[in-house]
Amino acid sequence: MKLRAKLMGAFALVALMALLVGLVGLRNMWVINETSTVMYHRELLGLSLVKEADIQLLYAARTEKQFLLADSEEYRVTQHEHWAGYVKEAERCLTEAKSKFATAEGQKLITDTFAALDAWKPVAERVFTLGAKDALRASTEAYALSQGEARDKLNVIEKLVNDTVARKENNAKTLNEKGNRLFSQSVIVLSAFIVAALVIGLLIGLLISGSV
Repeated sequence: MKLRAKLMGAFALVALMALLVGLVGLRNMWVINETSTVMYHRELLGLSLVKEADIQLLYAARTEKQFLLADSEEYRVTQHEHWAGYVKEAERCLTEAKSKFATAEGQKLITDTFAALDAWKPVAERVFTLGAKDALRASTEAYALSQGEARDKLNVIEKLVNDTVARKENNAKTLNEKGNRLFSQSVIVLSAFIVAALVIGLLIGLLISGSV
C-alpha cells in the first residue's frame, strides 16, 4: 500500500472517531434533555395536581364541618355550594393528573382514588341532608371570632402559601424551557463543529497525502 493511501486512511479513521465521539455526545445530551422534560411535565406537574386535589378535598371536609356549625340557613347553603365546588375541582385535578402517570400501577392508584371518592360523596351528601334537620347553632363570641377575623387571617395565609407554590412551579417551568432552548442551541453548534472537523480533517488528509 502506498504511503499516500496509508495517510489518507489514517486521517479518515481519525475523522470517523471524532464523528463517533460527537454523535455519542449529542445522544447523551438528548437523553439528559428528555429526562429533564419528563421530570417537569410528568413528575412535577403530576405531583402538583395530586397535591392540589388533596388540598381541595381538605377544603371540602372543612366546609362540611362549617355546615354543621352554621348559625344561619344562608351560611349552610353557601357551605354546601362551596363543598360541591371543591369536590368538582378535586376531580378535575385527578383527571388531569391521570395523564401524568405512565405505569399501570400509577394509573391504578388514580382509578382507586376516584372509586374511593365516589364512595365518599354520597356519605358526605347524607351528612348535609341530616345536618339540615338539626337546629342552627347559637352564635357565640368565640364562633363569631372564628368565622370573622380568624378566618380572614387564615385566608391570607392560604393565599400566600398558594402564591409561593405557584412561584416555585413557574420557576421550574422557566428552568425547563431554558434547558430546552440551551439544548437546541447546543445541538446546532455541536453539529456544526462535528461537520466542520470532519471536512477539515479529510481536506488536510488530502492535502498532505497529495504532497507526498
